[in-house]
Order: sequence, then structure tokens, then C-alpha cells
Amino acid sequence: MEYENFTKLGLILCTYSYNYIDVVIILNVLIIKYKLSCRLINSNGKPTILIPAKCLGCLRKIIITYLITGIFNKISQIVSNASNNNLNLKHFKEQGGGGVNQQGVMSIQTIDNNTNNIDFNENINKLNNISFDRNILNRYNKKFLEWFIGFSEGDDSFVISKGSKIYIIYLHIVNLPLLYEIKAQLNMVNIYSNAKSAYLFIKSKDEIKTLIVIFNGNLVLQKCKLQFDKWALNFKSKYNLNFNIKSNKINPTLTDSWLAGLFKLKDHLLLHLVKPKLINNLRGGGGQKDTELEFIYK
Repeated sequence: MEYENFTKLGLILCTYSYNYIDVVIILNVLIIKYKLSCRLINSNGKPTILIPAKCLGCLRKIIITYLITGIFNKISQIVSNASNNNLNLKHFKEQGGGGVNQQGVMSIQTIDNNTNNIDFNENINKLNNISFDRNILNRYNKKFLEWFIGFSEGDDSFVISKGSKIYIIYLHIVNLPLLYEIKAQLNMVNIYSNAKSAYLFIKSKDEIKTLIVIFNGNLVLQKCKLQFDKWALNFKSKYNLNFNIKSNKINPTLTDSWLAGLFKLKDHLLLHLVKPKLINNLRGGGGQKDTELEFIYK
């Protein structure tokens, strides 16, 4: 997923290519699972999500650890130690009030089952968590696989080209180290780059079969499920393979890395997220473009 812009109000997610169902799924994860006070906004008839400036500190804590090369084996305890059954990540509140502190610090707080708090897990009997068979877990890091699924869902990665099935990711050249990290984790893929861009692709039969096992039944967004189903069924037909496409409805949790993968970070986003003052003075003089953005998104 890319980012349209920073405004004085916060970060606007570019979800124009997503349908409303997928946008609502992402919104539910941000609001209900991570307690970020996001808003669904309408821009030229298309759905987008605004993450307020006061929540960007929390967003940073959720995703920033995944940007460092080699970090997949050292996932932050903030996420991995949170119990999905009885814990939620929550902002510290100012003096017991309803606001969020400027640092956006998160704490882990036990949910009182006697309250009327909304809990996404109330539909747990209808949803499944991301899961993998033992053979896959013996070969790959589980946290990386969760991240990789989210990462793939943020792009149109499943491609059928001239009858061949290809998995491909295009990124800016500054993200080349990230592609090499993915290659190291999967122990496969080919990487090519030029002056401005880099891309990773997988096309061998055995490697595509492995990807199908990883993704099958673990995709969250409807758009990606449809792309994957067509891609996998085409592969199945070409090689006369015997497997079924799973139709699981997946529930991203506080303990998996899906959300961190979904957020494809541009270099300017990383710059702003790691700064202590996340949004202040990003626009400086407040020119005409800023005025237009504020008018549209207020």
C-alpha cells in the first residue's frame, strides 16, 4: 500500500485501487485491533483512510521494526508478546482523559470482559488466523511469512504473463536492501534493478508451488484473493496439479505481522515516522496545496 500525502491532520492512505470491502477490513484492523482513531474519508468518490497525526507514534511502533535489514528474526515484543485473547494495544491517555499523548506511546492493557468494548474477536468462530503447515514452518520464520503476506497484499503481485505464472514486486531503488532481505528469508527469487527501480520475481514451478502453499487460505483482502485464485487455478490447470483453493476468512491479530507488511514504506514516510515530531511543521509555509488538502479532508 502506498501513501498519498501527509497533511496537518495526519497520514492519508492511498487505497484508490481497493474496493470498499477491503478498505473497511483495513479500517477495522486499525481501529478495533490497534485502537487507532482512523477515519474513512471520500476523495473524488473513492475511499481513503486518514490516520490522525496523534496516532502516528503508535503506527511507528507497529511497523518500524520491520524496516531494518535482518530484523525479521528479532520482532518487537510490543507486538509478539501481546495475547490476542485478552490484551489490546492502547494509547496512554492524558491524565486519565480521552486524549492521546504527543509521543503516541502504546501500552498493553487487559480488557475488562464486563465492559461493552468492541472486540473483533467476538466473531472468532467465523474467522481464521493466518496459519501454516508444519513443513512450511520448518523452512521459514513464521513472523516473516505473516509480514510477507501483508507485503504482497499491498501490491498486485500475482501476475499471469504469456501463459506463465509469475510472482513479482516492483519497488523504488532505495528499497533494494528490503528485496534482498526477502530473498534471504525465502531462499529463492530473482532480483533486478536499474537506476530508479528494483524488482523481485519468482517464476520457477517448484518455487511457485511453495508460494501457493504459503498464500492459500491466508489472504485477508478480497481483491488479492480474487487475483490469487485466478493465478493459482491457472497454475493448477497448466501442470495438472491436485490442490484446492481455500476460502478462509482471515482475522489479522495483534500477534501477527500482517499489518506491518501491508504498509509499504516509501523513504519519505520512514523519514517522517522516525522523527519525534511526526507531523509538526511538515508543510512549513502552508501554501495553496496545503489549504486545498485541509479543505478536502476536514
